[in-house]
Amino acid sequence: MGKTVLLSCVGDSDPIRQNHDGALLHIARCKKPEKIVLLQSERSLSKKTRIIAALNSIPDYHPEVIDDPYIIQDSEVYLFDRMFEIIDEKVEKYSQQLVDDEQLILNLTSGTAAMIAAMFSVNRIKGLNVSAVQVTTPVKDSNKAVAHDSNVAIDELIASNLDNEENYQNRIVEDHAKRYGQEVLKKQARNYVKSYNYEAVFKLVSDKEMAFVSKRKTKRIQNIIKKINNCLRYQKNLPETEKLNLNSIEVDLLNEYLVIILQGKRQFISEVLMRVASLTESAAQIYLNNTYGDVIKMSDDGRAYLNVEKYPEIAEKQHGHEYNTQNLYGYAITLSMLESKLASAKHLESDSIFTKHLKNVLENKQVRNTVSHTLNEVSKNSVELASILKDCYYLTFVALNVSKDWNNYFEEENRQLMQLLA
Repeated sequence: MGKTVLLSCVGDSDPIRQNHDGALLHIARCKKPEKIVLLQSERSLSKKTRIIAALNSIPDYHPEVIDDPYIIQDSEVYLFDRMFEIIDEKVEKYSQQLVDDEQLILNLTSGTAAMIAAMFSVNRIKGLNVSAVQVTTPVKDSNKAVAHDSNVAIDELIASNLDNEENYQNRIVEDHAKRYGQEVLKKQARNYVKSYNYEAVFKLVSDKEMAFVSKRKTKRIQNIIKKINNCLRYQKNLPETEKLNLNSIEVDLLNEYLVIILQGKRQFISEVLMRVASLTESAAQIYLNNTYGDVIKMSDDGRAYLNVEKYPEIAEKQHGHEYNTQNLYGYAITLSMLESKLASAKHLESDSIFTKHLKNVLENKQVRNTVSHTLNEVSKNSVELASILKDCYYLTFVALNVSKDWNNYFEEENRQLMQLLA
């Protein structure tokens, strides 16, 4: 087995208190680390010679004892944030210095409350390949009422140390941090849910080595996320939408809207802009046919065309494009003829909610084309995401006869996920 290095703060109970080893001395007695690194404060520096003497009292044991170069100021030892910063840096430093099968041990008992909490937290959060130990008091209870022995001669303390015997009681408790680690992972997963990062949640719960929720809950979480991921990756409709009293085109529109609002919640602006035109065209097709009859006809390959035979006057205003696949301008002209009795898309009157929001989409065409047809950066100032999402909302729910509760679909999914991760 390789060399063992103990990293320890120094507390008032070190090296000996109440006729027993303090935590630092007891870890040394039980674990026999070849090297001990002391994270000293201004106050604890005076204990160095007493610690050396106590360590030398252990039979056949002579470790290398060094002070870390950084001396913690007494004004900092009670500040958790500062202690976490320092100890995090030191644990990282000494763990990186390990070679081959050397091992680093952390003392989770010595020092101020802030030092102990910081050492404890670093060990559990960082996930480094180190060992961490705690030392219980001789009475297995708080020693707060027991006086310190700092003013007693070290030789006298060594002579009366009941642990300095061959059959001493090992009071070390290994800190495996399983429960804490599970709670940290749950919290991380819940934070991912709040930010709609479902892929990250899926990876966390699917890692069998972590196993921080039950198998039953893991399966339910995976099922929720799989259907969302399939919708995002492959444009596969969400199973719940397939059960609605809608035709296939209407179901596709609802799913497109759900993808857009999800990407909006995640602030994926380019993704939203790329999808707005498709949503608007699909919504316009559904709205026109539901409101005015067979305005738009679908070909066998799924393309949308103007019903020229039924609406020759509209075909005339499309200036030769009436036999092409309908686009936003085609739909705008059609709407202008049917609703506003005007032939130009830019003159669309806001005499219907649908027309108003279609006009907004048309006005944002330049920004959308920046994403669709160039590699140029999209300026944040050029995009009003909330306004775009509002347009998509009205275009979808005016076109479809469905509950507006669908707008809260991901909030409901998140509620279920949060319950499973509680």
